[in-house]
Amino acid sequence: MVKRKTLVSILISLLLCVGLLPLKTLAAPAAPAGEWTDYVADSFASGKGTKEDPYIINSPKQLAKLAKDINSGIADQEYTHNKEYFLLGNDIDLSAHRWIPIGSGTSTSTSSFHSFTGYFDGANKTISGLYVDESSERFSAGLFGHVSGIEIKNVIIKDGYVKTEVDSTSQDAAGLLIGSATQGYGLSTTVSNCHVSGTIESNSALTGGLAGYNSYGTYKDCSTDITINGHGCSGGFIGSDFSGSYENCTAKGNLSGKWSVGGFAGILFWESEAKHCIADVKVTANDWNAGGFVGYIEDNVTIHNCISYGDVHSKVNGWEPKVGGFTGISNLNCSIDNSYAAGKVTAESTNYKAGGFVGYDKGGTVTSCSYDAKKNPELKGVGQTETAGTNSILPQDNIRSIICTAYYGDHDWDESKEIIKEKPTDVKEGSKGYLCKRCGDYKEIAKIKPILPSPKVDITALKVNLSETEYTYNGKVKQPAVIIKDQNGNVISSTNYAVTYASGRKKPGTYFVQITMKGNYTGTQTVLFNIRGKKMPAPKLKAHSRALKVTWKKQKAITGYQIQYSTNAKFKKSKTKIVKIAKGRQTSKFIKKLKARKKYYVRVRSYKTTKIGGKTYNAYSVWSKTKKVIVKK
Repeated sequence: MVKRKTLVSILISLLLCVGLLPLKTLAAPAAPAGEWTDYVADSFASGKGTKEDPYIINSPKQLAKLAKDINSGIADQEYTHNKEYFLLGNDIDLSAHRWIPIGSGTSTSTSSFHSFTGYFDGANKTISGLYVDESSERFSAGLFGHVSGIEIKNVIIKDGYVKTEVDSTSQDAAGLLIGSATQGYGLSTTVSNCHVSGTIESNSALTGGLAGYNSYGTYKDCSTDITINGHGCSGGFIGSDFSGSYENCTAKGNLSGKWSVGGFAGILFWESEAKHCIADVKVTANDWNAGGFVGYIEDNVTIHNCISYGDVHSKVNGWEPKVGGFTGISNLNCSIDNSYAAGKVTAESTNYKAGGFVGYDKGGTVTSCSYDAKKNPELKGVGQTETAGTNSILPQDNIRSIICTAYYGDHDWDESKEIIKEKPTDVKEGSKGYLCKRCGDYKEIAKIKPILPSPKVDITALKVNLSETEYTYNGKVKQPAVIIKDQNGNVISSTNYAVTYASGRKKPGTYFVQITMKGNYTGTQTVLFNIRGKKMPAPKLKAHSRALKVTWKKQKAITGYQIQYSTNAKFKKSKTKIVKIAKGRQTSKFIKKLKARKKYYVRVRSYKTTKIGGKTYNAYSVWSKTKKVIVKK
């Protein structure tokens, strides 16, 4: 029988988490026809239900028999298959029908409450096609609905789908593996080596990737890969917990919810413990209490050596978001140590600050913890403080590298792929090595010797460029850098050539840069760059009979001007003409033989003529803004 204390703990969680607003709809798979409890086998494949001779389940119908047996038992009495053993013998495909959870009913009603109280070994077989929709019945949802004082291990759920909806009076929950796990018969639930992936669409106050609610249970070596659209108390691994224990567990994916939402847990309560756990979940919160690892912690919770990698975003505006990279709230008598927040934290609130690690400090103890200062340069370790606790939180620019050495003990070098970090040049060694799969750090394994051409390479075989080829006149001397590469893209060291710049290089015009190779190279090449005049102001236009007068502002240090006019606003070539003004002193021009009562578009630019090596070059400014005028009759 479920203990009274457990029911009280559920109620406490619900008081913290129950929601009021409707759920945002996710894209759901098509609902299968029928319910599996209508297609059950007459018996299990074999076995007597003992530890030595467990019931063997080889088909979906046999698994459905287990669900029907449990759900048809005498409610709130000695449960069907109590303390019996079950073992999967094959992979199970549940896609044919809607799944009714093993252990159904609502925990608020002793007349309809059924719980699984046996031992289930998935034998590392895969359960696929799980489709659970308890939105109309408003029961706890998952492969298992309710479990009490049992052991579940070695279960794999691939691409499952769970949907549920509860009201403010219900106490039910949703998870891919377990909806609600409670203490029963003096025993606590133990879950180990279970791995689930899929989507949960829940309007429940208690939603988790693996389990929606846990009381006194222990979870080891489990993982989730999820997409969750939840409500309050939503977590990538566990929604709401009461005095549970988590070790070497991982959650990844995407999570959105209202309040008390976290990448690993929505809420940890009453002496809960998490150690060596990882959350790599993108978290979006529509209300307060949000964290990369846990949304809300209270009453002697201990977290040791845990990581949150995911970004956290709070959409709260106008009141306290209580959002942090690791936890939304750090409460009195709670402890977090040797843990890391590596995600980016953002909050839409204009009145309150988010925290790089802790969103809202209520007297908790945080020691030897770090957050990503490179992603969160504007944030402190603690966003807001109600009651100052003990906080030792360091901003770290290289936090992912620190996590590799501090959490994992070393980097995970990808030795299957050599990376050329630095290409060799003709005078400098290059470098090759491995990248860390987790943090991207580089480990050099060897130097690459300089590339020395032999015999001498002519400049015509090289790619010669300038860092800039177009400047705008500002009264300062221009000196673009020379960049020379060989045919393999390797940069040629500047020790292998001399550079001569044309004199002046200040006023508008075209200028040369002469490069003369030396050492292992030979040949000379000249490249050009322009200094354009300033962009001219828009001209003034005055309409005349079949003509117009264009007036512009005189420019300094230029050769002349160009006037471009057209009946087309985009100056298409067929309708566009250009008038060249060869005098820099001239500031107006009559344009005749135009069409009466026609709209003309006009713009001007300056140019500077330069002769280099017997050739003439023009450096043009950009065109002015366009003016328009209608020519008179």
